[in-house]
Amino acid sequence: MKYLSNFDQRILISIIALKSEAYGVPIRQEVSASLGEDITVGRLYSALERLERQGFIKSYEGGITRERGGRRKRFFQICALGVNSLQETHQIIDCGLNQIALYSSG
Repeated sequence: MKYLSNFDQRILISIIALKSEAYGVPIRQEVSASLGEDITVGRLYSALERLERQGFIKSYEGGITRERGGRRKRFFQICALGVNSLQETHQIIDCGLNQIALYSSG
C-alpha cells in the first residue's frame, strides 16, 4: 500500500464527493477550499495524472459542449485501489492519533 499525501487524499475525497461532476474545475475548487489555499491548475493536473498512472483513479472524456468551444471535459472516477488506499491511510492516521492520546494521558 502506498501512503497517500494530504494533497492526494483531498483530491480522492473530492472526486468521491463530486460523483459524476468530477472534472478539473470543481475538483480544483473543492481541493482549494479544503486546503484553504488556491491551488494551481498545473499542480492539480500533475497530481491527477500521477494518481491515474498509479491506478488510484481513471479518467474519461465527456461530450463536446458549445460553452467550451467544442472541447471535451475530462472526468475522473476513483478506482478500487484508490478507495482501499484512502481507507488504509485513514486507519494509519487514526491509529497514530490513538497513540498520541495514550501518550498524552499516560
